[in-house]
Amino acid sequence: MGDAQTENSTVEQLGQTNGNHSGKDEGPDVLVEKDGKVGKLILNRPERLNALSVSMMRGIEAGLKEFDADDNISVVIIKGAGRAFCSGMDIREVADQHLNVTAHEDRQHTDKLGLWFHHTFWEFRKPVILQLHGYCYAGACYFLGVTDLVVAADDAMIGAPESKSFGLEPSLGMWPLTLGPRWTKALLFTGDALDGATAERIGMINKAVPEDELDEYTDWLAKKIALTEMPILALHKQTVNMVYDIIGFYPMLKAGMIFDHMEHREEKFNELLRRVKEDGVRPALEWIYGPTGGILTKGAPSFLDGPEGERRWLESQGRDA
Repeated sequence: MGDAQTENSTVEQLGQTNGNHSGKDEGPDVLVEKDGKVGKLILNRPERLNALSVSMMRGIEAGLKEFDADDNISVVIIKGAGRAFCSGMDIREVADQHLNVTAHEDRQHTDKLGLWFHHTFWEFRKPVILQLHGYCYAGACYFLGVTDLVVAADDAMIGAPESKSFGLEPSLGMWPLTLGPRWTKALLFTGDALDGATAERIGMINKAVPEDELDEYTDWLAKKIALTEMPILALHKQTVNMVYDIIGFYPMLKAGMIFDHMEHREEKFNELLRRVKEDGVRPALEWIYGPTGGILTKGAPSFLDGPEGERRWLESQGRDA
């Protein structure tokens, strides 16, 4: 699983200047379960659509460390409780971290976050299946970039809406290397989200199924993979990842961190964070996304639907086309 000391120091440093905004009185932010040879990590902040917090990152790290040490576990599934997989980074913690810090401190934090995902998942020796439903937005796309297989509900929404307003997620969901430049640019230029069925069609994910079949299919796939001995699975994973390392995955991640940091210095981003602190998350997001189409909701059209699809959806929402 990579260097444990590096991982632990990274997540602890990420938490040094962040508050705790779990919003729960009890219960872990990440549930750890075992089902035969399959380990499961369940993001457990449903009241926040599993917005990724430092506390949750600690739980993920601890769960993977436990699975890494357990010779009976061959495959890991990571998924979310409630209505969504993950709505992105916890913007309350982002506001605590980025307001009133120097450019150098912001750059350090951005680097640590990207490196945490890389060390925690990309270098984890056992296969990790990402299971998506509801929403996978913004910082949640980190998971797309560093896990091994992705299964999604056919109506799950996947995208980087922040790209049209204030920033980007450094690994870009690994889109430049898996989808190529045209799809990647279209997704970033528009900030649109794609549903799971479309994501499967273009190769962003492995499989899309109806949401009521998602658990069954993902569990079946994990158990099918676990029939192969874990050392062989680990060798396969390392071999493929090394190919992408040679192609340039890590330099791509580093470049993304640099540009993400640059966009953090824009006044619009800092105004968003000030509004989060003063007005709350939803009013702040409505302010930032309003000029570019509003907050993305389930079923919202993308550039693939064209002007007529957009008009029909706006009418269904009682909004002017």
